[in-house]
Amino acid sequence: MDPELTLLRLLAEPNGDNRLGRGEFYLWERLRDADAAFVTFTRRRRYQVLWSLLSRGLIFLEIGDSSPDNWSVVLTERGRAALANGVLDPDVPVPYIENLRATIPDDAAVVLTYAEEAHRSYQAQCYFSAVVMLGVASEVAMLALFESLGRYLDGLGANTFMAQLERKRMFAERFELFRRFWSSTSLPRDIKDNSDVWINAVAEIIRKHRNEAGHAITVTIDRATAHMLLAIFPEYLKKVYTVDNWLRANTPA
Repeated sequence: MDPELTLLRLLAEPNGDNRLGRGEFYLWERLRDADAAFVTFTRRRRYQVLWSLLSRGLIFLEIGDSSPDNWSVVLTERGRAALANGVLDPDVPVPYIENLRATIPDDAAVVLTYAEEAHRSYQAQCYFSAVVMLGVASEVAMLALFESLGRYLDGLGANTFMAQLERKRMFAERFELFRRFWSSTSLPRDIKDNSDVWINAVAEIIRKHRNEAGHAITVTIDRATAHMLLAIFPEYLKKVYTVDNWLRANTPA
């Protein structure tokens, strides 16, 4: 189990003894009881986990007692929110990245590369960079979807989607063209209705913020915005690849 996630969950339990005890007792004994892997953790490794969470604002130290042994580790509001959001929360990095890797197909490695870079930028509090990298990941995934839709429509008969797409150079122009053809293309309800809002709306939100991030003089990308975009990104990708896989599987030979 991810040690950071285990620690956060223990801190969320009511009436738990979360005192530091010089890094040997109390909280750390609870951790060893929760996950046998912690038995092998050195004191330095335990504190690395602790300070990583503290530096990201997920926990704080309650230092009201005169003895440091009795100082307690406490969840912040951000820490509680991260737990409530589960694996899709970018503040819980290991399950978040594992979820992305399970979602993104092997032939879309470049999407994963940019998505991981976006997450690393977010953790480093480089929110402009996070949004720009996330925008690139989204565009790469969408461009592949455009191609899949084009091949599907070509297989159904004469249409002008691919011819028009090839004449477009800017992603925004290609995206608008996709949306026009998407709205008029008949697909099974469980494919189209379940994905329409996610693909059209979320892709536009990510694209808008990515473009605004490129004009840093007039626009500020704060933590809340970067967090929001990263939080919705995995579910958005699931919709994109669900549609893409269906189009590939059902394209007439």
